Amino acid sequence: ACTSALQQQLAGAGAQAQELKQQLAAAQAESLSLQRQVAAAAAEASLLTQQLAAAESRSKDLQEQQQQQRGEAIQVEETDSISQLHSSEEEAESTSSQGVGDDEDFRPSLEDEGEEEEEEQEWQLEQLEQQRE
Repeated sequence: ACTSALQQQLAGAGAQAQELKQQLAAAQAESLSLQRQVAAAAAEASLLTQQLAAAESRSKDLQEQQQQQRGEAIQVEETDSISQLHSSEEEAESTSSQGVGDDEDFRPSLEDEGEEEEEEQEWQLEQLEQQRE
């Protein structure tokens, strides 16, 4: 009877050991699966990090290119402005060298302006008188 009880206990312990072995195998399989998922996530993170670095580098290059283009555009505008100024100066010198003289010669004196206004008023009066007749 004692032997029979020991055999039952031994059989129960063997069954329990078998169940623990199965649980251990399942846990090892799950661990392996998780390790693979971690490795895949690490590889994806590495790829994303490389893509981010490439995008940042491209962005920096584009910013530098844009800044250079702005500088060139400003330089072109300055050059155009200087060219226009020189052209205006040359035109003024050309006009001046044709005997027209200084800018002051272009401006009528106050006396001349007064005479012109007086002549225009006389002309208007003549027109009104002719209309009355």
